[in-house]
Amino acid sequence: MRCPNCGAKFQKTANICLKCGTKMSQIEQASNEAIIKAKKEYQPEKVVYSTVFPKDLNYKKTLLLAIFLGMFGAHRYYTKQYLSAILMSISMSVTILFWGTLGLIFSGNLNELNISLSDATLSVFCSLTAIIGAITVLVWAFDVLKLATKKYKVPVVLAD
Repeated sequence: MRCPNCGAKFQKTANICLKCGTKMSQIEQASNEAIIKAKKEYQPEKVVYSTVFPKDLNYKKTLLLAIFLGMFGAHRYYTKQYLSAILMSISMSVTILFWGTLGLIFSGNLNELNISLSDATLSVFCSLTAIIGAITVLVWAFDVLKLATKKYKVPVVLAD
């Protein structure tokens, strides 16, 4: 295991990080809920990222959210990583909406709307949404893999 504060390896027998002095009890009593308070008080130095899930987060719930709703960032909302969760939600929603609309246009179901795009414009939109969607799916896949191997880091505030 690595220290969430400095990244140094913990000795198996030691209860304290030899590099920065973080105690194992601080890691075990860490809180994910305290992140909101630390951010409101403008104390980002209190927030560290740990592979050890704090007592106020459920590992199995996080894994299930990542597997079934991860492409929309549900597991990141749950672990209070809001910025990346919002980006995942928006990028996947835009990708699905664009490609769904494109499918309806080409299947003839939206001909009555008289939507006409030039080939160049359509090509650019297709390329951009495909790239954005692919990046989001890769991030999702890596998150599921990290969670499955217990290497996913969640933001926590260490106990005093």
